[in-house]
Amino acid sequence: MIRKIRETFNIPVSDLRRCSPLQLAFMGDAVYEIIIRTVLMGRGGRPHETSEQQARLACASAQSEIAMCLRDSGLLEPEEAEVFRRGKNASPPTRPHSSSLSVYHRATGLESLLGWLYLSGKEERAAQLVREGLSRSGLYPV
Repeated sequence: MIRKIRETFNIPVSDLRRCSPLQLAFMGDAVYEIIIRTVLMGRGGRPHETSEQQARLACASAQSEIAMCLRDSGLLEPEEAEVFRRGKNASPPTRPHSSSLSVYHRATGLESLLGWLYLSGKEERAAQLVREGLSRSGLYPV
C-alpha cells in the first residue's frame, strides 16, 4: 500500500533512520488502528460492540501489553528491537492522561515499530506481530 501511495502522490522514499521515533509512532498509531479495525470488521458484530472492542484494544495499556509480549517473546529481529527501544525511550511532548508514563512509553515503542515496518513496506510483518501480541497477551482471540 505504501508503494502505491508514494507513486500516486510522487513522494520519494526517505531514509527511515532520519525519522524521529515520534514520527514513526505517529504513523504506527494509524497502522495499529487499521489492523485492529480490519480484524474487528472481519469478525462481524454489532457496530456498538465493535466500537467498544476497538476502544479497548487501541488504548495505551493494551498496546503496552502487546509490546511487552513481543519484547519478551524473542520474536523481534534485532533491528525491530532497536526501533522499538528508540520509540520507547522517546520523550513525547505530552503526558498521558489515563495511563502511567511507563505504559505510555511502551505503547509508543510499539507504534514506532509498526510505523517503521509500514514505511519499510513490511505491512505483513506488522500484522503478524500484532497478531502474535494479541494472541500472547490474551487481549483478543486470534
